[in-house]
Amino acid sequence: MPSGAYRFRVTATNNDGVWNEAGATLDFVVAAAFYQTRWFLALSVSITLTLIWSAYRIRVRIVEAHGREIGALNERLMKAQEQERIRIAGELHDGVGFDRGRLGTSGGLGLVMMRERAGQLNGTFEFGSAPGRGTTIRVVVPFR
Repeated sequence: MPSGAYRFRVTATNNDGVWNEAGATLDFVVAAAFYQTRWFLALSVSITLTLIWSAYRIRVRIVEAHGREIGALNERLMKAQEQERIRIAGELHDGVGFDRGRLGTSGGLGLVMMRERAGQLNGTFEFGSAPGRGTTIRVVVPFR
């Protein structure tokens, strides 16, 4: 029986077959089960929304942490790659160097083009060389 207020009315007959027209009444109330109340519905909706929001925040934190880990790994890989390039360059250019006075006599434009390209990229170009000391070329280009 659904919750609510009810009235039970009874009419009866006696042994002679005469009916009681007024009858007897009994008023009573059937209380709602706890899961049928408005506060239970509101609480259920609140808990569900809280769980969804919590799951979303946890997922966002996981994604952010993963992004930080990938960024750190990327930095380590870039540093390792740069160190390896420096090592290889050191092995290839065994520290002989050349006389800067003879610069440009080979007919090539390699250093000139490197300097121009670094300037076009808003970077810096540093060059150093001397016989017996080796050659150092440093180009720094802004990343973004």
